[in-house]
Amino acid sequence: MKATDILLSLVRYSFVLSIYFSTLIFLTMETNVVSPEALSTKEVAPKILFYSEGTTTLKKINEYVNPVVEALLEEVKQSGLEPVGPMEFIYLNVNGDPDNLFTLQIALPVKEQKLVSNGFLFRQTEAFKCVSHDYKGDVTQMHPVYDRLFQQMYASELKHNHEVREVYKQWEHPASPNNITEIQIGIM
Repeated sequence: MKATDILLSLVRYSFVLSIYFSTLIFLTMETNVVSPEALSTKEVAPKILFYSEGTTTLKKINEYVNPVVEALLEEVKQSGLEPVGPMEFIYLNVNGDPDNLFTLQIALPVKEQKLVSNGFLFRQTEAFKCVSHDYKGDVTQMHPVYDRLFQQMYASELKHNHEVREVYKQWEHPASPNNITEIQIGIM
């Protein structure tokens, strides 16, 4: 199965990313609760991203995401782009307020740039220093992990650069216990 087919299957499920709205946030989270020892930093290497950019709010993210992901993956197929990594959501200036307007880039790392349709962009990223944590499970239950990561960052006097990335390393469907999402919180 091609990477684009796998990614398209991601869209066929109702891609619910209400990570900030969960009311069940403290249930059975043992494998995802971040301890001080687990707070790790890393530098993500530069890469070429093929992406679509828009603005949304946490309240309206689900309405925004599904058609964009589907269109992006269709363009990957039509343009013959070669993915070299999993899909990423890049949140710029998101602050946890459900009504705050922020920029969301829905991106796929690719081998090289090619001619594509209007509405899609490429960018070469710079190295990205971040706090990193692999979250396993239902993506609608990630909120407490974000809370703990930010608490530990501030306690460690790490400064957030207002960029957060979610890298969907393994994906079945939103509620799957087998999903692996790498949370990357940019730091200065």
